[in-house]
Amino acid sequence: MTAPRIMLVEDEFLIAHAVRKMLESSGIVVIGPYPAVRPALDWLDNEPRPDGAILDVNLAEQRVFSLADRLLELGVRIVFTTGYDASSLPARYAGVTCLQKPVRIARVLEALGLGSSMSP
Repeated sequence: MTAPRIMLVEDEFLIAHAVRKMLESSGIVVIGPYPAVRPALDWLDNEPRPDGAILDVNLAEQRVFSLADRLLELGVRIVFTTGYDASSLPARYAGVTCLQKPVRIARVLEALGLGSSMSP
């Protein structure tokens, strides 16, 4: 079985590092972390689509929505992470899981459809 490939988009280094380590310890291949939308979009233009994505809503005052839209167009399951309430998301994302930071990795895996069987 091939390890799932998950894109991580997070601009806070310590959070990105911690989430990456937790994902890797669960047997996941991490794409990124990317601190901004543009490099993540560039990656998508040149590589096979990931199996899922974890997207911080606010990236240094930039919203992640253009990347979220592209991933959803490709059929990639996404999870938003934020320090704010899910009500701050546009209505078009009503069906997307939004987790408040700090996130529990088991909950992220569940939301991405990877289940708890991946967790250490």
